This record gives sequence, C-alpha cells and structure tokens, in this order.
Amino acid sequence: MSGGLSGGAGLPGGGDAIDRADLQWAAGDTTAALCGYRARLEADPDDIAAWAGLALALPDGAARTTLLNHPELALAVHRELRTAPGTGPDPVALARWIGTRTRG
Repeated sequence: MSGGLSGGAGLPGGGDAIDRADLQWAAGDTTAALCGYRARLEADPDDIAAWAGLALALPDGAARTTLLNHPELALAVHRELRTAPGTGPDPVALARWIGTRTRG
C-alpha cells in the first residue's frame, strides 16, 4: 500500500505495510483518516482500499451509504469523469451526489 509506515519492508508473513490512514481510522481519528484516504485517492484514484477506507471513515449520510452499498457505481462514475491524472470530482462529493439520487 502506498503511504505505508514500514518503509517497504512489509509485515511479518509478507503482508503489505500498514497505511497511516488505516491506523488513524483504527484509533478512532476519522478526521485524520479521511484526509489520508483523500490524499491516497488524489495520488491513485483507482486505489480500491482507499475507497473502502473512505467509506468506513465517513460519518453516516448519503456519501457513506453510497460507498458502502454501491462502491462500484461511485468508482465507475469517478473514472468516467476523470480526464487526466489528478483530475476528477471530489470522491466524497461525488458519493454524496449519487447517494441523494439513488435508493440505499
């Protein structure tokens, strides 16, 4: 995972490095975790683990519901709206928009 803490050494057993945003989420610091997941998505908009983390770190509402129930829809729309690397809508705003126009 990008942004890992172990400097690429991985975890015992060959796992990926733990991401700082994941640690922040696990510690209950959802504000910091949201910033971390947003940064990861800005660097790599197809980072599926960052989309999942974003869903878990968001407060209850349309954006969170969309990302938990229809993550493939949010990612597909985001991909279609990107015209170049580093472009595209804000993932949370997009998920909120989709959530206000779909059921569950």
